[in-house]
Amino acid sequence: EILPENLGILVSAGNREIELRFDRYFSIKKEIFVTGKGRIQEYFFDLDPAWADIEVKTQPSGTEIFNGEKSLGISPLSTELIEVKNTLTLKKSGYKDYTIELDIIAQKKILLDSVQLYRLDVPLKILTKPEGASVNINSEYQGLTPTQVMLQPLVDHKRMVTKPGYKNIR
Repeated sequence: EILPENLGILVSAGNREIELRFDRYFSIKKEIFVTGKGRIQEYFFDLDPAWADIEVKTQPSGTEIFNGEKSLGISPLSTELIEVKNTLTLKKSGYKDYTIELDIIAQKKILLDSVQLYRLDVPLKILTKPEGASVNINSEYQGLTPTQVMLQPLVDHKRMVTKPGYKNIR
């Protein structure tokens, strides 16, 4: 029975097992002896934190960081994560999402320094007259025209379009 305004909890006399649970702390089970007869007894317990500090720095900065569906904030970021397996997803417009699986150990700091995000691939649509030309990008066959390929931006790509009886296009 809980008493009003921090007066405590009424517990009948004898040996009692109690369990304390608080957000962000490991639960604790203890056995106590209650003398009863209306006497007030105080017990003090040390609770262990169930979180670890984590720092995330990204290139580029300004990346939003999610733990599951919950936004943790924008990089560079210092936060706390509870001791479980956490899946962080880093998102920034114009860049590919980046996912990190972390096994958090309480009170062990994690530093993710300079996580590199990569720009989204750029679509390249290739049309020829006549159709059916073979397309190779960086010496890899991509199919016959008309076709669309996704290319990494800001990188030179070697292109070759060929069709028997026609001049090759580089």
